[in-house]
Amino acid sequence: MRLRNNIYLIIIIVLFIMSCDKNNLAPNNYVKWIEDKSNGIKKIKELKPLRLELQYKPIDYLVL
Repeated sequence: MRLRNNIYLIIIIVLFIMSCDKNNLAPNNYVKWIEDKSNGIKKIKELKPLRLELQYKPIDYLVL
């Protein structure tokens, strides 16, 4: 019973690791993507005379 549970656990861990995305952006392309307002994570609102910008900044972006 314990052996079977360990095997299930190993299978789940392997599947989890294999599901990771291998198509990562280069750092400069990632920064450009984050700062692009067409992807919806950067919002700009103009209320005369103010201009408000809201930018989502994930940890990876802050590190870069």
